[in-house]
Amino acid sequence: MTKLILDLDTGIDDTLALLYALASPEAELIGIAGTFGNVSVETGVANDLALLELFGRPDIPVFAGIDHPSWADSFSVMPESRRFHGRNGTGDVEIPARARAQAQTQSAVDFIVDAVRAMSPEDLIVIPTGASTNIAAALEAAPDTVGRARIVMMGGSLTQPGNVTPFAEANIMQDPEASSKLFAAGAQITMIGLDVTTQVKLSREQAEAYRATGTATGTFLSDMLAYYIDVTEEAHPTGVPGCNLHDPLAVAA
Repeated sequence: MTKLILDLDTGIDDTLALLYALASPEAELIGIAGTFGNVSVETGVANDLALLELFGRPDIPVFAGIDHPSWADSFSVMPESRRFHGRNGTGDVEIPARARAQAQTQSAVDFIVDAVRAMSPEDLIVIPTGASTNIAAALEAAPDTVGRARIVMMGGSLTQPGNVTPFAEANIMQDPEASSKLFAAGAQITMIGLDVTTQVKLSREQAEAYRATGTATGTFLSDMLAYYIDVTEEAHPTGVPGCNLHDPLAVAA
């Protein structure tokens, strides 16, 4: 069974990515690294812990990562990120669970390095769905991991405009220098960019199917996705209805 590390900036599509990873019979999630982007590292890690409690997997460890881009001393959430994910990262819908676990004392970068060193590339995939800062720092700190790291990332765009500027996709935009180092390192990378993710939509009817379970988890997911779909359709009124599944598609790949 393939082991996964998710490197999340836990907003709405990261939440779905986490849920899909946990539900997959083909994968075992061994840890979550927290990065910045949709939210701060602090908010993202808190979301991860609460979501793991909600999804019945509080045993999975969460590691806080670097909390600012490599080119700056601090980080502020971009207005566009806040617009799409809300102030709390889950569409301003409260996660209906209180985390009992706490973040690990080991850093996310050290956790990634140790895991890549301990496992073969065939057994472990690292999936960054936010800024490239943690994974780039791990490869730079431990050059011996470059040939062993197997990375499937959500980010970038090759054949269409970005979603932050005409030339920039949001995850790459968070830390372009780190992304440049990541691509130049020589690691095995599969890039799931906007070219792919904008072709995959979750409809309003599909989002409401969670509510039909009659559970607090289902209601939370449907309410969160309703927010995401509303914002997406407002931002792209001539597009296909529904919301994009950016981060879950990287997990699926």
